[in-house]
Amino acid sequence: MEENPFPQTSKSGLFYPEAKGLRNFFTEEQMEKIVETSPAWLRPMILVSYYTGLREGELFALRWPMIDLNEGVIYPCPRLPS
Repeated sequence: MEENPFPQTSKSGLFYPEAKGLRNFFTEEQMEKIVETSPAWLRPMILVSYYTGLREGELFALRWPMIDLNEGVIYPCPRLPS
């Protein structure tokens, strides 16, 4: 091959649907309704995933050593005690 057959720009539409940029995000009203109707034990998980963008598997893989509530940080792997 003398030339790369793939477009040099991601805007070509080759890898994205025509409605690129349109994602299925919940509106604020939808999120309020979801949180209000969810059981109390599930609400923290819903809010963490909504505000951080964590996927289901990432959320379920969280462990307390990965979370620093004082700093408001979630680490990608467990932190060693300092």
